[in-house]
Amino acid sequence: EEVFKHALELLPQNKKTEINRVSLSRQFAEFHEFCMYIYRAIDVLKESNVCGINDARIGNLYVSYIHDPAKAEEYLSKAYTTVLQDMDRVILGFADICARRDDYKNAIACVEWSRKLMQGIQPEGELTELDRYDIHLDLSSALIYCMGGDFENTRHYLRKTLEKAIRYDAVAAEDIKLP
Repeated sequence: EEVFKHALELLPQNKKTEINRVSLSRQFAEFHEFCMYIYRAIDVLKESNVCGINDARIGNLYVSYIHDPAKAEEYLSKAYTTVLQDMDRVILGFADICARRDDYKNAIACVEWSRKLMQGIQPEGELTELDRYDIHLDLSSALIYCMGGDFENTRHYLRKTLEKAIRYDAVAAEDIKLP
């Protein structure tokens, strides 16, 4: 505790951006976990949980040591959503890179990879926000095929986009579930 407090006092002198209050707190929590002071580790992680950066670790501590699945699920669900969103941004970022390099085959492969990633959490038979996202993916595919001069597949994906959008828009907003 004393060393941690002293490190925080010295933080203003630090010139390395990767060393900050959050990074120190994470190391401090790791130390507490190692010493089996799990509740203290959770408290430290919660105090520095900027943008949910510690959600996965907090959830893991709740399930592994405290045996509180409800609390674990609360944090792990938030972490899972964040990971999926980040992964999706990475994949679609690579799709954009491929398309800008005229590598349309790999651009489409990236879009399909993103679609498969999201399908893993889509409840079967229910309309959710992921259906709206799937429309976005179909539109992205249409754009990529159009950029590559494949107008048959462009029309195919535009038709799919329209059909799905009509289905989605026909449902009241309050009846659309979160995945």
